[in-house]
Amino acid sequence: MAFLNWGPHLSVGVAAFDQEHQGLVAIINELHDKMQSGQGKDVLGGLLKRLIDYTITHFEHEESALKQHGYPLLREHQAQHQALKTRVTEFHNRLSIGYNGLITVEMLRFLRSWLEQHIRQEDRAYGRYLNSKGIR
Repeated sequence: MAFLNWGPHLSVGVAAFDQEHQGLVAIINELHDKMQSGQGKDVLGGLLKRLIDYTITHFEHEESALKQHGYPLLREHQAQHQALKTRVTEFHNRLSIGYNGLITVEMLRFLRSWLEQHIRQEDRAYGRYLNSKGIR
């Protein structure tokens, strides 16, 4: 069973961003699976780096599209993205001091909660906005 399930409840109605969100979900699930199988410490650094890089690229795509189409809540959306980057960097820094399974569990729970909430509320709002501009 997946740690975070992708489904219509997470769709924003914009295919490119839904696809990128599925990629984020896949990385989070991979990290969870590795931890469950006792490989967390061995793969954590690489997976966390991949998650950070993928997230930054995804945020750049979103913010570029929202800017291009005049999304009125762009600044607020950017602030939420920055807050996530700061929090993930904090997790990364804590883990770089020494592996701790509890930190990793805390991080996974935070990421799942943040991603679900952010997609369901903020991203769906921009999805409706972009859909009104003919972007699917």
